[in-house]
Amino acid sequence: MLFTCGEFLFVYLPLTLLLIFLIARYVGNAAAAAWLALASFAFYAYWLPLYTGLLAASIPFNYALGNRIVACPSDRRRLRRGLL
Repeated sequence: MLFTCGEFLFVYLPLTLLLIFLIARYVGNAAAAAWLALASFAFYAYWLPLYTGLLAASIPFNYALGNRIVACPSDRRRLRRGLL
């Protein structure tokens, strides 16, 4: 599914936006974030299911790397060079 195709513009996008705002209002922000993650996975799975697996595998890696950056000591020179 491309961003310019009719399925995205007239079905996926309005439905996703409507549901994210309704879920955030009536259920909570955490549930809305979970819905957005599921909608993102569905978007990638519709295009090519192989990329959904790649996305699912990269999420824990990126999360762990982000935690390591946050926990890094205040030596910002190392962070600028990309060394952890």
